[in-house]
This record gives sequence, C-alpha cells and structure tokens, in this order.
Amino acid sequence: MKSIPPGGPHHFKGGMRLKMEGMHVIHFFWKDLSPHLILHPVVADGLSLSHPKPSLIQVHRLSLGEVWNYTVLPGRWCVGRLEEESYLPCPEGRVLKEFHICPRCRASLGKPTLREIFEPEEGCEGEICEKPHVVYLAFYGEKMKVGMTPEERLLKRAVEQGADAVGVLLHLENRREARAEEKRISKELRVPQALPAREILAGMSRGFKREVIEERYRRVLEAVGGEEELTILRGYPLERLSSAPSPWKGKRIHGRVLGAKGRYIIVQMGGPKAINTGKLLGRVLVEGSTKPSLEEF
Repeated sequence: MKSIPPGGPHHFKGGMRLKMEGMHVIHFFWKDLSPHLILHPVVADGLSLSHPKPSLIQVHRLSLGEVWNYTVLPGRWCVGRLEEESYLPCPEGRVLKEFHICPRCRASLGKPTLREIFEPEEGCEGEICEKPHVVYLAFYGEKMKVGMTPEERLLKRAVEQGADAVGVLLHLENRREARAEEKRISKELRVPQALPAREILAGMSRGFKREVIEERYRRVLEAVGGEEELTILRGYPLERLSSAPSPWKGKRIHGRVLGAKGRYIIVQMGGPKAINTGKLLGRVLVEGSTKPSLEEF
C-alpha cells in the first residue's frame, strides 16, 4: 500500500512500552468497480491514539499485485467523523469492542440507527425510512439471498456485497414495507436473508452458469409477481482463483493483493486469504513486523 509511509516501533525511555506510527483504517468503499481505503496517520501509544495531522486523510485505491507487509495492532478505535470535505478524529478516542464508530460520532453524522437499519418496522423516523425501497434477489456464485435497500442504491449495494448478479423483486414505498416483504419472501419461499461467509468465499473460485441463476431468479420472480430482468455484474478487480479464499485471522498481513470483491480484500498468504474489511475498520496498520507488548485480538 504505497500511501502508508514507513513507520515502525519507537521505544520510550526505559523500553517499557512501544510507540508506533501507523495508519488508522477509517473507511472502505467502492467507486464503480474500484475498491478504496481511507486512512488517517496516527501514533499508537498503548491503547491511546494521537493525531499529528488531525485533518489529514489518504485515499488509497487498491491495485492488483501490490504487496502488503503490515502488523494490525490490537484494539479498535472509533473512526471518527468522515464528511464530504473534512475529517474529525473521535473527540473521545474511544476504544471499541464491537463496532467501528462510537454512538456519539455516529449520531453527529446523522446516520441511521441500528434499529432503522435492521428492524425498521419497530420504529423508523430517519431520512432513510421514507425513501422508496426495493426488495431484491442477489446471487453469489449460484447461491442466492433476498435483501432490501433504498431504490437508488441497488447496484451500489450489490457491488458492496460482492454479488455476481442482482434483480428487483418488488418496489415498495418505504423501508418498513420493504423489510416486511423481505421477511415474508424469505419465510414463504425459503430464500435466506444472509449467506455464510464460507459460501460467499467459495463462490469466488467456482463461478456460475448464467442459465442456472436466471432460472432460479425467474422462479422467485414469478412467485412474487415481479417483472424485472436480472443484472449480471462483471469486472470486479480479482484474479482468477484456483481455490476458495479462507478467512484471514491473526495480526500480520504479508503478501500480494489478488484483488477485492464485496467486503473482502484477497491477499496471497500461503494460499488466498480473505480479509473482511468490516473487521479492519478502526484498526491501526503498522508497516513491517512489530512486537507490541499487547495481547492479540
């Protein structure tokens, strides 16, 4: 990753702790079919972060063949507030256990609440709630799942999830109705609302037969009374894989980037490894091999 400058560990006097320059992973996104990371330079001191250049961010477009050699520090820090023209680190420097953004920073961005995202029928009052939505069928290889999203985000959502194909089943007036229909279709037609990571990763090496997924889509479409065609998504920046990637675990990333698809960055490390970017957000990357006096996560 060319945008990460050399850093490495720096000992305090007495050698009791390590102070490390690194890059805080703020965001991962797709622009069309190009994956990007947004990074912020920091200095890690135990479980606290300092920000030598608080407003500086670096946007790195992933390239096939680039070589990564990083240590991922233990701990996960709030990613702060990334807006269109500015970046503000988390004012509390929160260390988090589950999500990558603290409630305070999330609220300041006006982002939907978790309830509005996952269970809008229980109460949905934000801007996203009244937007027109679609219920869709997405394919990963030849496996399918049902989902819902704002109508304007359909193709973007499909790319973010790494789908090989997507088609609209129903158009709904708002998020509450879309979620209710998604659940109904899932229950009545036995179509899952999510796929295990192993099935999504397996699909990256298996590919699919177009006639197979088109027939499966047609059957579901007829059952719900829909009329739209299936869209095939091609052009993900990913080398041909001879075997399914296995999930990356640990604190070291050292290998050649084979590409990206959906939320995963694939790196060659004794075989293809899939780095879930959702788990990378909030982490700090330090170039090279380090031996921090902290527990592994």
